[in-house]
This record gives sequence, C-alpha cells and structure tokens, in this order.
Amino acid sequence: MGNLRKKASDTAVKAVANAVEFIRKIKPNDKVVVVNDDDCDGVCSGTIMNMVLKSFCKNKPVQVSTEWNMTLSKKLVKKILSFKPRYVIISDVPDINRKFLERISKKARILVIDHHSVSKYKNVVYSNPRLIDADAYLPATYLMYKISEKLRVKNKKITWIAAVGVLGDHGVESCEDLFANLKKDFPDLIGDSELTSENLRQNSKLGLLAKIVDAGRVVKADAGAAHVAKVLLQVKDYEYLLKGKTAAAKKLVGWYDVVEKEFEELVGEFKEKSVPVGKTLFFEFKSRLNIKSSLASAVGGVYDDKVVVIAQHEGKYYTLSMRRGKNATTDLDRLMRTAIKGIPDSFGGGHPQASGGRIPAKYMGAFKKNLA
Repeated sequence: MGNLRKKASDTAVKAVANAVEFIRKIKPNDKVVVVNDDDCDGVCSGTIMNMVLKSFCKNKPVQVSTEWNMTLSKKLVKKILSFKPRYVIISDVPDINRKFLERISKKARILVIDHHSVSKYKNVVYSNPRLIDADAYLPATYLMYKISEKLRVKNKKITWIAAVGVLGDHGVESCEDLFANLKKDFPDLIGDSELTSENLRQNSKLGLLAKIVDAGRVVKADAGAAHVAKVLLQVKDYEYLLKGKTAAAKKLVGWYDVVEKEFEELVGEFKEKSVPVGKTLFFEFKSRLNIKSSLASAVGGVYDDKVVVIAQHEGKYYTLSMRRGKNATTDLDRLMRTAIKGIPDSFGGGHPQASGGRIPAKYMGAFKKNLA
C-alpha cells in the first residue's frame, strides 16, 4: 500500500509540473481569474490557488464558482472576460464546452487543473494526473497542495484547507503525505480516527469542516461557494469556522444546520422510496437545497455492493449523482455517460467511484431506459 501511495504522490508531482511552470510566468501586475467548481473539492482547490497567487501578485486574484456543477455557462464566461484577465486558471471543472475555451483563449492564457477524464484542446495547458495514469484518483485540491509545495508558499492554512477538499471528494486514501502533515500540524482535526475517507467524514473535526464547507453549495449554489471561499480566506484558523467566530463563518454554520435537518429526512425517505433500476438503486426527489451529491455519498456507503443513483428535480432539469458501495466495481463515469447518451442538452461524467450529470426533466424515461 505504501508503494501505491508513493506512486500517487509521484504522479501528482509530474501532473503539476506544467502548472507550476505556467504560474511562474505570471507577473505581479497580471490580472488572474480563478474559476472553480462549486463543490467541496472545487472551492477548496480554487481557494488554495487564490492563496498561492496572493503570495506574489500585486493585483488581487478574482475567484468565481461555476453556476452548474461540473461545467461552465455562457453567462459565467461573459463574467470571466469582464475582468479582462491575462490568465484564467480553471480548477475541478471537467465538462467545459470547447467553444467557451476558444472564446476565453482569445483574451487570456488558460490553465485547467483537474482530475476527471480529459479531452484536450489547443491553446490550453492541462494539469491532470489522468494524462499520466488513467486510473489515478487525486482530487484537484491535492494537486493544488502539491503546486503550493513546489512554489514554496508558506501558509499552514493550506494544509487543512487541502485536507477538507480531499476529504470532500473521498480521496483520503490516495493522499498519504498530505494527511501525514495534517496529523503532525493539526492532530485534533483527525483525533483517533482511522485515515480513511469514511471514518474521517463521520468521526472527526475534519469531517465536520467538510460538511460545513459543502453547505455553502447545498444552500446557495455558486453564491454559497463564493461565500465559502470568502470565509476560508478570512478566518485565522479552522476553529474560527467551526465555532462561527466571524459573521460570515456564523452564516455558513447556520446553513450547515439547515442542511443537516433536511439531510436526515431525505435519508429516511430514500430507504422507503428508492427503487431498483437495472443494477442500481434509484431515488428521485425535490428540494430547495442542492443536496443530491451529499445524499448520494451518504446512502452509497450503506450498500456495499450497490450503485446508488440520486436524481434531484430542479426546474426544467434533473441533476444527477451516482455513488457505489465499497465492494461494487461498476465504472460510474462510464455508466453515467452511457445513461445520458442520445439525450439532448445533457452532460455528465466523473470518476469510476463517483459521477454526476444533468438532463432535461422530460427525458427521465430515456435516462432510466439507458440505465437499465
């Protein structure tokens, strides 16, 4: 196992080499926009990049989050370009429309830091471990952590923020060096918990931090993710966040309380109303909270040999999350792409262990047919 984890660290170092080279070309007066996905891994990775840039940039970096999980929108591209950046760094956003990349590349140089399956386009620099090892599972926040190491950015907050993002994306087992440093510098975040994603999420302060951070996206979507970034940059240490010691942190903790109440109700509803579709357990629901991925992660861990599919009805669309139990071997990236095949205005994908997507609501029947 140690050799596998060393291989993971070595893969990350190789994957971020061109990102480090890209960042070193940025001059102190250059305008940079950081774009990150709105989930825990996305917002933590974007925030670490913000901190890296602040270590040498005179111009304050602009950080924005995606409006839809996993992708860019026409509105967001317009917003990015309104800042007139010289550089755009995109983190943890796997499904990027080629036309959007081409539009941005006419105005700025682009770096994409990600860990999903990748389709490379010209005029874009990619930092992705899957280009080195197709089976690598190294969250974007871990890649940012390795970038900060290579650039020798001295800020201990980066360690615990990186650990929060990695845990949020269930990547603890692949990032041994990060968690060794976390245990040395912030032992109370781990306590006596075994260093696995499931144990840390359920039985540690770090797990509570990850849930609080994720509450921003769940309650307020991209605006909530932006609020999380603000809190992470603002707080002196993680205790300020856990105890809501600033007004912004207190608001985020309040959102977490709202999420936990709804979450408990939906877990019970899943047990009563989920149905078999093909080899999966399928559950659809409505909620004002963007809670599907958190729900999928929780119930997926209960069924060791099952694949769980969560579909949340939001306006004209269903947003989707897939998770698998620890003994299931189905490639969920492939399963999601198969299930949305032929459905107009859809997107989806992710990792073998977890994936997400979106389809127009009127095509739910076609989605289930493909899934079966």
